[in-house]
Amino acid sequence: MLEAIKKAILEKYWPDEKKWFFLSGYNPTWTLLFSKWILHTDTWIKKLIETLFYKYVEQDKRVKSNIWFFVCDIISQIIEVTNPNDIFKASMSEYWIALVSTDSNKSWIVLPNTEWVADAKQAVFLIKQKEKLDGRVNIYAFRTDRIQIDL
Repeated sequence: MLEAIKKAILEKYWPDEKKWFFLSGYNPTWTLLFSKWILHTDTWIKKLIETLFYKYVEQDKRVKSNIWFFVCDIISQIIEVTNPNDIFKASMSEYWIALVSTDSNKSWIVLPNTEWVADAKQAVFLIKQKEKLDGRVNIYAFRTDRIQIDL
């Protein structure tokens, strides 16, 4: 499994690139088994893949025995939003939206084409409301390059 993931990703990216990405695993009916994301890293992509695999797949028998597909979303463009009005221009059909709390270092995301989210302004509002965030957050909009690995 690990070799299949590394092969698929490293066909497009250098092993020593420092990329932010999401790794998700699904069962045969496309039910999500796990999804982890790494932002703000100075670790090489090859090492991140291995770390996530060993931590979230290899050590979890339920995941390891049921996984059929991996999806890796590698961030190809990221915009840290310093002016909140700028985020509202981001198309929810193209961009992921992420909020990172500066108080707790917790983070939340809204995926592109999320059914109940009309625009980026609503995405930010819903995250803040749901998580009862009243402190400062960093807001990011980003696009990804999706790689699907079938096992």
